[in-house]
Amino acid sequence: MRRPTLQPTLWRTCRALANARRLRILQRVSRDGGGTVSQIAARCGLAVPKTSEGLRRLQSRGLLRAERVSRWVRYEAGADASVVHAAPILAAVQAAFLRREAPAGMLQELTAFTHPRRLLLLAALAEAPQTQAELARRCGLSRTAAARHLGKLARRRLVALAARGACTLAPHPPPLAADLLHVLRPPSA
Repeated sequence: MRRPTLQPTLWRTCRALANARRLRILQRVSRDGGGTVSQIAARCGLAVPKTSEGLRRLQSRGLLRAERVSRWVRYEAGADASVVHAAPILAAVQAAFLRREAPAGMLQELTAFTHPRRLLLLAALAEAPQTQAELARRCGLSRTAAARHLGKLARRRLVALAARGACTLAPHPPPLAADLLHVLRPPSA
């Protein structure tokens, strides 16, 4: 039987990652090369049930591989090829771990990508600077919703808001956010 292709969305994967416990689990698994649930729980200082739930959630987003070994399940960092965006998201997060980015900053950057409306706004701004009114119309949002999401993106340093409602992508977003922007809209070939 052929395994179905999983297609978790970018925003749902970022939502799974935008959790301190799951981010710590992924960091530990990436750094230590994986292990069983109880081994990972001990390394993270977490309860086994919470660790198990976190590992399953990360695996469901395509960021971990799991292999049954006798009675145990062994997890390791690795992108599931059947999950769209898993490899570049995992690479972006692991690069942030290597840069020793602060977990609080990583969580802040990840939350910029946890809503489909924010992704629509970022994609539209990647094409050209626009006013808030133009963005709202183009993305099918009310002006209030567009302003709320643009405000969140501005606080996370992904969007620059100027006078008269002009909006652009920020010239120098935080590193993890910049990597995730490339996942959202890969550079043209």
